[in-house]
Amino acid sequence: MTLQNKEQTDAREREVQLNATTTLARRTGPFLGIAAVVYAVLHLASIVLVSNFNPSLRPSFPAPDAAASAIVAFFQMHSDLVRTATFFQFGAGIALGIFAIGGALRLRGLGASAAWVSIALVSGLMTALDIAAASHILWAMTWPGIAHNTPLTLALY
Repeated sequence: MTLQNKEQTDAREREVQLNATTTLARRTGPFLGIAAVVYAVLHLASIVLVSNFNPSLRPSFPAPDAAASAIVAFFQMHSDLVRTATFFQFGAGIALGIFAIGGALRLRGLGASAAWVSIALVSGLMTALDIAAASHILWAMTWPGIAHNTPLTLALY
């Protein structure tokens, strides 16, 4: 065997070893399917609690163009229900943040360019923070001092 053939054989063996190592490499980040299911379940739970799907709740969550008295009355009468919905909504925001981080790690592991990974991470985290902020505002609207103040309730709503 010549020196050139031996070098080619060694190069092929290294390539096979690298391919075997990279295919067996452990995936980084959380399981995206679990985070997506948790997000979907928590988000749907927060919607069902205050919507028409809840048979014990009449009237349901008021529309933004509803009368001011209807909006204030809803938050005064159903404060515990809205607090529970905001708890689920906040949990959904956390699950979405975990999904965004896991998706960005997965994209980076697949060799996507840094710009796309950054866009995915920032947009996912911004959406998760928006959901968390909205749930905190709704939670604050349920407390008696705020729910009885019509101009403040309408401004937050």
